[in-house]
Amino acid sequence: MVRKLIRKLGVVMATAVFTLFVMLLSAILTTILLKLYLGRVVLSGLVFAMVVPGIIGVGLSPFLLRLIFQLDITEERLRILSMTDDLTRAYNRRHFLELAEKELARAKRYHTIFSIIFIDVDCFKHINDTYGHLAGDKVLQAMCRHCISRSRKADTFARHGGEEFVYLLPETGHDDALSFAHRIKNELSLNPFSTDNHDIFITVSMGVKTYDKTIEDLNALLHGADQALYEAKRRGKNCVVSALELESR
Repeated sequence: MVRKLIRKLGVVMATAVFTLFVMLLSAILTTILLKLYLGRVVLSGLVFAMVVPGIIGVGLSPFLLRLIFQLDITEERLRILSMTDDLTRAYNRRHFLELAEKELARAKRYHTIFSIIFIDVDCFKHINDTYGHLAGDKVLQAMCRHCISRSRKADTFARHGGEEFVYLLPETGHDDALSFAHRIKNELSLNPFSTDNHDIFITVSMGVKTYDKTIEDLNALLHGADQALYEAKRRGKNCVVSALELESR
């Protein structure tokens, strides 16, 4: 509650509100005690009960509130770090799986739809061997910035491992997910990433899987997307394959 108050009002206003609250609480408690023990309210005692907390509050509250605020900021940063990949700043695999499980539960309960797209950078080892690992890292970072910039607010883009990434697209059916995948693939293949005086072109292979009511768990959904990605690789890379296409054979 204190953290929300600081965020909403700022330290100065929060200090004023907190000090007034302490003064009022002190006055109420003092009034009760004076009536219990003396049978009447002593004005000097009541004033003293309000002034002292006011002085202390004004002196200490800014320090304490700033400390709480800094702790809140640190906690938020740690929370974000626990969800993101260190190199690319995309979400990490654990956070993606947590969100995917929630989306699957929501789809089952409310009969909604969502899609998953696996993305694998083609021949990434060749990039590392040719330009060096530092250049390879910069390519991944630039690619992730591009992919994240194409995401809606509700979407999740995460690093699944190595040079493999994944989109979680809520409220997105098969055709829209497939169209989105093709657009990302084309944009990445046509726009080079500049690093250390080199323009590095990359291509990606992508596998698309859309939830349907026959899917029992997340593993089945991920397996479908993974199989589609494997087929895209088998077809020569720089390719998008839908799991629905494989299932209809």
